[in-house]
Amino acid sequence: MNRAHLSQLAVLATVAQCGSFRGAARELAIAPSAVSHAVSSLEARLGVRLLARSTRSVAPTEEGAQLLERLRPALSEIDLALETAIETRDRPAGNLRLTVPRTAAHLALTPRLGAFASAYPDIVLEIVIEDRFTDVVEGGFDAGVRLGESLQRDMIAVRIGPDLRGAVVGAPVYFEVNPKPRHPRDHLIAQAAVDGAGLAFVFEDYVRAPLADGRLIRVLEDWCPPFDGFFVYYPSRRQMRPALRAFVDFFKVSG
Repeated sequence: MNRAHLSQLAVLATVAQCGSFRGAARELAIAPSAVSHAVSSLEARLGVRLLARSTRSVAPTEEGAQLLERLRPALSEIDLALETAIETRDRPAGNLRLTVPRTAAHLALTPRLGAFASAYPDIVLEIVIEDRFTDVVEGGFDAGVRLGESLQRDMIAVRIGPDLRGAVVGAPVYFEVNPKPRHPRDHLIAQAAVDGAGLAFVFEDYVRAPLADGRLIRVLEDWCPPFDGFFVYYPSRRQMRPALRAFVDFFKVSG
């Protein structure tokens, strides 16, 4: 069915509902002549009279009533689909599939996922945890999250977290018998292997609490400069899905 035929059927249903061509014209915001032409064209194409006209009113013929009986549920479904599409435009909804490394899920997303779910209850997030870099187009994802330094140039990238820092840390008991290193070349991994416990190089955010309460001691701080944090990335598209736009706007940070 082409667009003209669907329009003619909608006009027919409106005329039957309003009981007149003029009423249907007002309802559809078109000229009465356009209403009459649409119905006449439909009748000519089907080869049957669908409406009985009089000087005072218009009513479906038997054939018209049978057609409308089957047509109205379909038109109602079309109206509902259009209303849903409009609502989705104004209220983001649907599935949003993301590829996210474990560290990003923990540091950038988890603290705010509850608030996002409350703000957008009609968006269903599917978060696939994988640490390798993933082509979002090839993998069938709407977007991905990765460190800024690993993003491809052809992707749109929006910052969703602050700069990060690494931290070299060790327990106080370790430093009771081992000197604090002053330079990264002090064979941290080898020393840890020899002692059975040693220093760790981790994201600073992971060890804020034990650093604050003294369970860990930080060293080599001058050798751990900040670096770009996490970004959400997605391919350039003319039309961005409302659900993705809502996610980006919610999680983005100035930077």
